[in-house]
Amino acid sequence: YNYFQSNYNVTGIKHFIVGFGDWVPPAPFRKSDGHLVGAFAYLRDMQLGVDLFTYSKHPGAPAQVERLKTLIQTLTKEYHEAFYKEEAGHYVSGLQTEQTLPLYLGAVPESLKADIVDKLLTDIQVTNSNHTSCGILGIKYLMETLCILGYSNVALDLALQTSYPSWGYMARNKNEPSTTVWERWNGDSALRMDSRNHHMFGSVSAWFYKYVAGIQPLEPGYGRIKIHPTVMNHPELTHVQAKVETPHGDIRSSWKRNVVRSNNNSSNTTTHVVFTHDLSVPPGTYSVLYVPITVDGGNDYARPSGAASRRLRSSSTGGATITEGGILIWKDGHFVLGAGGGVAGVLNATMVDNSVAVELTNGRFHFEATIPMSSSPVHSMATE
Repeated sequence: YNYFQSNYNVTGIKHFIVGFGDWVPPAPFRKSDGHLVGAFAYLRDMQLGVDLFTYSKHPGAPAQVERLKTLIQTLTKEYHEAFYKEEAGHYVSGLQTEQTLPLYLGAVPESLKADIVDKLLTDIQVTNSNHTSCGILGIKYLMETLCILGYSNVALDLALQTSYPSWGYMARNKNEPSTTVWERWNGDSALRMDSRNHHMFGSVSAWFYKYVAGIQPLEPGYGRIKIHPTVMNHPELTHVQAKVETPHGDIRSSWKRNVVRSNNNSSNTTTHVVFTHDLSVPPGTYSVLYVPITVDGGNDYARPSGAASRRLRSSSTGGATITEGGILIWKDGHFVLGAGGGVAGVLNATMVDNSVAVELTNGRFHFEATIPMSSSPVHSMATE
């Protein structure tokens, strides 16, 4: 940190040192501003440093935490002022990476955040028809930022894309179908630097575990764990199964979505979406599982080219119920303790946005969330 700070003292944020930057974006896009990317790396390293020193037992660690927090607060504001173009209403030239990195850092003022997010989504979905313009750094943080902001379905659309540029194009292109990730998005046609087995765009692998399976540590070593899949309402994804090996043992998570329709002895049909989640948490750990209690209840950015059709949608969170092992733990918006003192391993449950955060000890669990549905004329949801 002393080395980077010595560089900053000479250049400031606006002219911070430049390395390879957001390497090899897909042709014909140019690389994002190198100073923006270099300064992002400086600030991101300081954020990681706060995490590192927070858990360090070194006697000098608390002072380092305070030092870095102070620097982050000051330099994040400078980052925005250096790269935001007020006349254009976006960062630098408007490329996806140039909007993503300030959003990830938390550098975008709250008054501008909605506009920057809208510009980013429009560039992905409208200007580039659900494709990216990012290089290796931008794509890692684009996928994560979309999920953090509540646009996980947009991220999964990018992951499922099969035309250039995309991971799917690497696997399905007519020139050289691949079983490994390439060094470049256009590795089948690049004249130089065209390794067909490279780590360059491999960050999507971590994204699958962190956001599709939803398994993330809340502290180093997975002593405390968050299980929060963020793409459980995507119409083309109905089930996910994953395992993460930790020092405490394996975390196993498997979720599934079903649409259940039944007749109520009349012409009326009752429709429910049922999410099931089987979870195994190793001994010596504590976890928080986020169980969805709405369908399509988060940020839903309509696909501009999609024709309107019927899509299942829950009208509110109030009618959802959750059981563990067949025993009711959530009803009418409240945690149900039960006459027998509750369910073993289930400590508490609270509403967080459109999910219920269930606090758990170690053990094996089978959760089932049942959500009554209405319908509205938007994109259709897959059923089984």
